[in-house]
Amino acid sequence: MRLLTLAVMALIIVSCKERPSPFENELSNVLSAPTDISVKLGMGRAFLQWRYEMTDDFKEFRIYRKDGEEGLFNRIVSTTNTFYADTMLVNGQVYSYEIAAVDRAGFEGSHSRAISIIPSIYSLLIEDGAEATNKTSVSLRITAPTNTAFMMLANDSAFQFANWESFAETRAWQLSQGDGLKTIHAKFRDDNDYETQLPVRASITLDTFAHIYSLQHDGTGRVLGENDVLHISMHTSDKFGNATVSVIEPDSIVTDDSQGKIWIKDVKLYDSGVWG
Repeated sequence: MRLLTLAVMALIIVSCKERPSPFENELSNVLSAPTDISVKLGMGRAFLQWRYEMTDDFKEFRIYRKDGEEGLFNRIVSTTNTFYADTMLVNGQVYSYEIAAVDRAGFEGSHSRAISIIPSIYSLLIEDGAEATNKTSVSLRITAPTNTAFMMLANDSAFQFANWESFAETRAWQLSQGDGLKTIHAKFRDDNDYETQLPVRASITLDTFAHIYSLQHDGTGRVLGENDVLHISMHTSDKFGNATVSVIEPDSIVTDDSQGKIWIKDVKLYDSGVWG
């Protein structure tokens, strides 16, 4: 039996819903999106911080905010700092933020992932306000008045099997199993043993599985050799994350000596784990 080795350099292009075709030309000099966005909440205010690798072409950041659940993001400020304090917010209202870098020519780079917050006297953030996570173990950031003595946390609004514990500004927490929207509920007691009238809650989407709808490539009708480039387009349900394709698998290569062809079947697909 002949041992045939197929070496293919795979260029992976992830195509998501409502995104342009992966084969469209992309500008290589578009500024990347800010990362590691975190937020601290106070009464009617939010303090945002983020990270960014500065380049010679960088000019400033633009911060966008959406007020409420619906509506559009509007630019509220430009800054050269990697932090911003947004004040005069309405307690109890949902606000969402996106941040983009701008180059010296005035072109705006990719937007960061949106983070959503609800300013309040009491507030609860999951994973610093991230929209989604692929982990059931998450971190909580909790804001409360200085006289808060105890808190109670639960994955359900009835607080079943939950107990009072000493107040802490940060807390590790375990989400319930199963992908989907997860909500954590919290209530508080002060040093006079007064309990909050309404629980505080925060939500995050648990996404541990990547749904792949289709896989396309431009290798049809081509005889590929060493160092040839194969463009692969993947249509998924997720907006972010990376994907890899493994085409050299012992059980995936089928040789048809009668036709002199090599067939690749059952291609294994993996994403980065960021979005499942």
